[in-house]
Amino acid sequence: MNEKTEGGSIENSRRRREVLLAKIIIALVGISVALVYSVERGRAQRSDDSDRGPKQQQFDRQISDNAKQMFEQGKQIFRYDTFGDEVYWTGKLKTS
Repeated sequence: MNEKTEGGSIENSRRRREVLLAKIIIALVGISVALVYSVERGRAQRSDDSDRGPKQQQFDRQISDNAKQMFEQGKQIFRYDTFGDEVYWTGKLKTS
């Protein structure tokens, strides 16, 4: 009976070590993935244009200018366009 208990204890101990090792490996893989993601995200958000060519810089300027132009057009439309509501409101507000 002592051998069973001792053998089971050794087996349990070995099993616990394997589980602990698996947890450590999973944690290290997770940390590695997070680190790589963080580095790549930081590289994508970098604001300096020193490592990009003039063609990419010109393209970025063109996109920025287009976005500003579209924003200004949107402000004008939102402020001054009636969206065809003048006929509806004219009929509703008419006092006869």
